[in-house]
Amino acid sequence: MKKLMLVVVLIAGFVTSGFAQARPTLGVLPFTGGAGDEGDVIASLFLGQRELLSVFNVVPRNMALNAIFAERNIQLSDLTDPNTMASINRMLNADYVLSGSITRVGDRNLLIASIIHVERFEQVAGYFVTYRNIEEILGLLPSMSSGMAGAAQRQRTARAPSLAVIPFAHRAGVSAQDAETLAQLLAIEILNTGRYAVVPRLSIIQAALREQGFQMMGYTDNAGMASLGRAMNADFVLGGSITGLGATNLFLAQILNVEGGGVVSGENVQYRAIADGIELMGELAILLSFPPGAERDRRLAEQRTILAPGATLADQLAWLRANAVTNGNYLIEITGNVTIDTQMLTVPDGRTNVTITIHGIGAVRTVSLSSNGALFTVGSGVILKLGENIILQSRSGNRSSTVHIRGGTLIMNAGSRITGSGAGAVSVHDGGAFYMHGGTISYGQQEGVFIFDGTFTMYGGTISGTRGRGGVSVSRGTFTMRGGTISGNQGGVFINTNGLFTMYGGTISNNTSIQIGDAGGVEVFGTFVMHGGTITGNRGGPGWTSSNGTGGQGGPGGVGIRQGGGVMGTFVRHGGTISGNTGGQGGAGRRDRDRGSNGANDVGRS
Repeated sequence: MKKLMLVVVLIAGFVTSGFAQARPTLGVLPFTGGAGDEGDVIASLFLGQRELLSVFNVVPRNMALNAIFAERNIQLSDLTDPNTMASINRMLNADYVLSGSITRVGDRNLLIASIIHVERFEQVAGYFVTYRNIEEILGLLPSMSSGMAGAAQRQRTARAPSLAVIPFAHRAGVSAQDAETLAQLLAIEILNTGRYAVVPRLSIIQAALREQGFQMMGYTDNAGMASLGRAMNADFVLGGSITGLGATNLFLAQILNVEGGGVVSGENVQYRAIADGIELMGELAILLSFPPGAERDRRLAEQRTILAPGATLADQLAWLRANAVTNGNYLIEITGNVTIDTQMLTVPDGRTNVTITIHGIGAVRTVSLSSNGALFTVGSGVILKLGENIILQSRSGNRSSTVHIRGGTLIMNAGSRITGSGAGAVSVHDGGAFYMHGGTISYGQQEGVFIFDGTFTMYGGTISGTRGRGGVSVSRGTFTMRGGTISGNQGGVFINTNGLFTMYGGTISNNTSIQIGDAGGVEVFGTFVMHGGTITGNRGGPGWTSSNGTGGQGGPGGVGIRQGGGVMGTFVRHGGTISGNTGGQGGAGRRDRDRGSNGANDVGRS
């Protein structure tokens, strides 16, 4: 399936006094490009991001904004012009403006974000991520918004020298779009080093090029680059070229001092496909921004992903247990189906924040468990990421979860799957964390996700086909649902007395409880706070059967509030939809007329 490339530019105007005083206001403009109303959808999604709301007072998007555009005859293409941006900023009475664009490049999705000081028209923060489809955006926006908001608060490049980024020359079969994309990403990565404030690569550059008589195909002459930098009132200039060399491409970049025209730094990297080039921009930015030394080496070690050595998966994991370093990023590529014994994912004492990514190469690959126990136990200091084309398979009768989180972190992305018929897919203990951005959990014996002591945040993906008391069971910890689907389980979500479930989005649907008196959608012994999302099509469990009296009441279809340990569960509803559920049938009594009542359809006591 072909993918889209989404390029987003966050444009914001900072007041001179910064964030030390009252929160500044943020206006959100329509995003350019994309299919249909995709730009409006993406813009709207940013409005609800708590990470932005904690820093900005967001101006609601409404009909007035469209009226402003129509009245002033402002086109979306005008949003790259500094005078237009300043005008919109005044019309909206906002200190910041958020806008973006959607563009297609190859078969990948790329989300780029930048914060721009409108008054100075200077880029001060940037962020970009890749994704497969628009459904995954929900899972990516929180980290993106957090990074952008944090950079905005720090204003860490407010006193940094300014860097103009001119169009890169492209030769020998390299497309102009690829050159533009990589130059844009390199500018973002250089910006994030904190060494420069970047002059946005927008219409101001085109105006300067026209004024100086330069061509937009790229300019690599040092004197010309310096002259262009002076025209843009910049201290330094970033330029370069991309040249095709057979099956590879050579990306050459250099930073020049505008004052003297001398080269401050110059580096090059080689890549095959545009996706490979994207991955290299962070490393290239460090090489360009820092002289050789300890700081450069430290940043490079954190940036680079190392292919874990070893002939087998067991060998690779053993090497990581002995050699992984703090902030290291490691990759394990699975080229065929693998059967393996239980594995501990730990790191040497004193080391932390070690990321291990596992994905399949060439086709969907399965890692199967050969004996009882957890396939992977994720210890403290370890972040396990499941990428594309990977299945983790438990074994029948196993009494341990497939992934056992013991203080570490599990991240599931699109294209990954955890399946089997053991004692659940994922269990979270010892303050561990599980983030589900995509993928599928389909289990046949117990709960899909069991939170004993830790956190689970669901942004996307599907949990289905599980048994026990829910697709997700929260014993002592928190479950936050922002997206995704919990459907087709023997109960949707079970919250024990010490558990907290907060729902902002996503769907809990078509779950049927078989537990006596339980709700089909959400069973609440603890606390359930609902801000959004949908609970529909669920069926409650049956009431108990009595041979000498009245049968029990059936469980509610949607949400059931229940007493445990003498304390009634708590359900607080601020929003969302609960409809179309069916209460469970009342239990049979001594006589037909003694049958218990059916459960409430949508919300009731269990």
